[in-house]
Amino acid sequence: MDMSSKEALIANMKQFLSISNCSIAIQPEFGITNSRVALLKFNSWPFTIKASVQPVAIKAWRPEFTSIHLTSLTSRWWIDVFWFMFVPYTVFTFKYLKIKQNPDCEVLVREVEKDIATSLGLQTSSHTVSDKIEFEKRYILEKTQNRRFDRNSPNSQVIHSIEIQRMVRQVSEVLPLVPHNVILRDLCM
Repeated sequence: MDMSSKEALIANMKQFLSISNCSIAIQPEFGITNSRVALLKFNSWPFTIKASVQPVAIKAWRPEFTSIHLTSLTSRWWIDVFWFMFVPYTVFTFKYLKIKQNPDCEVLVREVEKDIATSLGLQTSSHTVSDKIEFEKRYILEKTQNRRFDRNSPNSQVIHSIEIQRMVRQVSEVLPLVPHNVILRDLCM
């Protein structure tokens, strides 16, 4: 299918469905969650393809004795595939929900989103996959900065000291071009 633009893709899918007996499976949230709190907000464009959809709630889990998560923030797709192949088993549960029809795609998307969330025992969310990607980037960046700082700092508990923070600000006022982490490292030595 032509995926040069969203409009071209939608047109190709509509044409395919009109001449074929096959179905198309689309993940409208465009990302996965840990299934603990809420679903990501569904994107409405997949619901413009057809006025009726067959919602399917999918849940996956692994046995507790393996303690290997399905995915993590820092894993790549090939790492997830590797663990999928070598874990004794992964359980996938598919729950087919009642077919939904509505000519208004915005209403249809919210109905399907609510039905799937209810069947999984979750809430709906206002966060999109873009929000999730931004959070992941920030989280990974903060984690790497903290690790780097922890290695350089002889006593990481000193960081929380108000006195040290005050001294860092004083030095920074006199030497504005010196980064805060360098000042802090020198003060902690």
